[in-house]
Amino acid sequence: MPLVKSILGYVWAIGCLLLVPGLFFGFGYWPQALVHTTGLQVSPRFSGGETARTIAHNGYRTLIRTPVFQGIFTERANGFVQIDWTPEEKQLLPKNLIESVDLDGDGTTDLEIKVDTVSSKAELTPLKPWVKNIETAVRADNDMIVRIGLVNYH
Repeated sequence: MPLVKSILGYVWAIGCLLLVPGLFFGFGYWPQALVHTTGLQVSPRFSGGETARTIAHNGYRTLIRTPVFQGIFTERANGFVQIDWTPEEKQLLPKNLIESVDLDGDGTTDLEIKVDTVSSKAELTPLKPWVKNIETAVRADNDMIVRIGLVNYH
């Protein structure tokens, strides 16, 4: 019996010596493979939702994301929409951004927003009753990100 335990101990040690470097050098691959295999996704409440539309301007782009009302089991009564302004490569955002946005794609403007990219201040003019307020306005690197509170209108 001591011989069997000894052999199993050596097999375990050799297996660990082979496994640990494989996991270490494969660290860039294994987490992505695990996430891809299990189908895990980053919550839109964290990421801001998928990009619904991109509007190209001179020197920057406006990314309008899909409205997020996701809850644990059902949709929430209140949510948000995230709008990102991203400069083109080696460009800076203008000091003042003014955007008229159609969120639901019906051809009418749902809100107007003015953003001061230097001070990260934003001013919202809601044009529909389900558009509420600015929840967050932050500058991230060269991008400007604004989240606008919405009432679930569906």
